[in-house]
Amino acid sequence: MSNEQWLKRLRFGDHHANKARATWETAPTMVNTFTTGHVLGLAQGGEHAVKALVYYANRQPGRHGLVGMWNALPVEPDIRQRFASFVHRCGAVPAQGPYPETEAFRLHTKERTVQDWFRFIQRGAELTDFVLRVGAHVRDGAPTSTGWRRT
Repeated sequence: MSNEQWLKRLRFGDHHANKARATWETAPTMVNTFTTGHVLGLAQGGEHAVKALVYYANRQPGRHGLVGMWNALPVEPDIRQRFASFVHRCGAVPAQGPYPETEAFRLHTKERTVQDWFRFIQRGAELTDFVLRVGAHVRDGAPTSTGWRRT
């Protein structure tokens, strides 16, 4: 791979990391219900975080869904496990659409409270903090982020 190709992937990683960061910085916190639009936006924030890591690992996003991309990343097992449920939920919403009789609909209506969504937002922000540390490492040579394996 040429240096130009690597720099292009690095720019894509930074682009997705910034989109993820913006998601959690603007997530609704003064609401008493979460709409389908909120849910789709939050799921997309998680997708941006995972895609940023894919690019930082010098890979292309795959066609195996968000969970498949997450499972192929060079992260330590504790990081993979810590965010696995979050990534699964992010992948389920856009893949199925939040329509009645789907897992995504069940996950965001029948099994989630507003407090659950606030914890989801917190988890997304934590993952994005990890992503930003990884980005600083691969881009600027900052110390290796705990949980990231060198690729």
